[in-house]
Amino acid sequence: MRCGRCREENPERARFCLACGAPLDAEPVKQERKLVSVLFVDLVDFTRRSDRADPEDVRDTLRAYQSAAQERIDHFGGTMEKFIGDAVMAVFGAPVSHGDDAERAVRAGLAILDAVAALKLEARAAVNSGEAVVTVTSGSPTREALAMGDVVNTASRLQTTAGAGTLVVGEETYRLTRSAITYRPVSAVEAKGKEEPLRAWLTIAAGSVARPRPDIEMVGRDRELTLLASIWEGATSDRHPHLVTVLGPPGIGKSRLQREFSSRVHAAGAAVMRGRCLPYGERAAYGAFTQMLRIIAEIYENDPADSARAKLSALITKHLPANEVDETTRYISLLTGLGIDEPALDRDYLFFAARRLLESFAADRPALLIFEDLHWADAGLLDLIEYLATHARDVPIMMVGLARPEFLDHRSGWGSGLFPHTTIRLEPLSNADAAALAEPLLANLDLSRETIERIAEAAEGNPLRRGTDRGIHRGAIIRLRPPDNSQGRHSRTPRRPTERGSRGHPGRFRGRPRVLARRAGRFWWPWRPRRCPFRARGAGLHSACSFEPCPR
Repeated sequence: MRCGRCREENPERARFCLACGAPLDAEPVKQERKLVSVLFVDLVDFTRRSDRADPEDVRDTLRAYQSAAQERIDHFGGTMEKFIGDAVMAVFGAPVSHGDDAERAVRAGLAILDAVAALKLEARAAVNSGEAVVTVTSGSPTREALAMGDVVNTASRLQTTAGAGTLVVGEETYRLTRSAITYRPVSAVEAKGKEEPLRAWLTIAAGSVARPRPDIEMVGRDRELTLLASIWEGATSDRHPHLVTVLGPPGIGKSRLQREFSSRVHAAGAAVMRGRCLPYGERAAYGAFTQMLRIIAEIYENDPADSARAKLSALITKHLPANEVDETTRYISLLTGLGIDEPALDRDYLFFAARRLLESFAADRPALLIFEDLHWADAGLLDLIEYLATHARDVPIMMVGLARPEFLDHRSGWGSGLFPHTTIRLEPLSNADAAALAEPLLANLDLSRETIERIAEAAEGNPLRRGTDRGIHRGAIIRLRPPDNSQGRHSRTPRRPTERGSRGHPGRFRGRPRVLARRAGRFWWPWRPRRCPFRARGAGLHSACSFEPCPR
């Protein structure tokens, strides 16, 4: 029996390889194609520093560096791929994919740079996103690389161009994260082996609240907007708080709906406060509510504790009676992580202080509180929101929580017993609404009406799949899937991933319900030859090709 790992011949009765110890009955290595983000971090000038250093000192330094990097990578949901010398490579999006792997990779890189600086070292980093062939294994680790592809090589090249203490990203990472991370463009990178210079951006800062994306006219949500407007009118006229939970899968339009609604509320003179729940890193309790208080008190991340406490005290003094200022300031400071006093024995004091501050703030001006990504909130924040919705009195407040459907799986009793609570479930857009949304986005590509309708149908009513996040410009990328053709040979049936050594093309596209069709206006399916064999010279549309123009 031959070992699948080291190819050593073993006797038939052996259960483990006599050379490398791998199980001999293990499943063959399988691979699939996935979108991943690769992080490279390298210490700066470490070779010179360790030239005359004691080997044990070098070992201790590298261990501390590796431990700090591993901890940050784990915090943000990545996988440490390799640690060679003073270089670290991590993969985000494999083996487990999230909805924001590129952002996780950038935040992890920034956290590692801060940790390295605390060790009195310097490092540089880079993040690049793209497609890679990923090793799929459910058993013991193999010697196969976790991710292979040009995305890895490009990340390595970008890393060498970064300055000490900085992180640069590639074009795809920039597009995926520019709404949450602040960047500055840098000169194109002349990378070895690349025909064209690589576009790159320098990371400036990671925001706690994603910046709004450019909006287009919203379609298909008139009923939801009308319902939100009716609830807001009732909350402000009756001066009674109301809690609204908007549920829907990723990309369905929760954030777009709240931006449209909040812009109307803000235009009417109300105060709008936002907080985002993060799924990674060191999450402070009551994080989203803390972000709101920091924003209205103008407290910044780099403010010293004393300065932040003074700003918070000034905000409370402005809105509360003098006899409540000291007590409320103490508990709000503890709630927001700025407290230098003794911890409270009962969190009810913290909740009551938050209620009093919110009531006094809304007494002067109606307030809309928006909690984004509530499915990632900690239990303490959810308890606080329910407390405010239940106990706040005689103030015009409306709280809107945006969450995915699985939120109710771990908080099944959410809103139960609360009279002022409404749940809004967002359904996919109709084909007509999806086409109306896609048409202005694709107007500059000169596509036929039929093509636009097929693209809208492929999105299945999910606006996120319309292609804007990947940038529909400069011959952009459009996400498509094959048309229904269950009787033909171009079926949509998912294929199994290819095994090691197999070059079967169809299997490499497992898990990709929408195929990347590059160079807008030219479309093909992965299992069809790039050069269409049925093409008639000069023909724009024929029976073998469902899209106009012909693939070639």
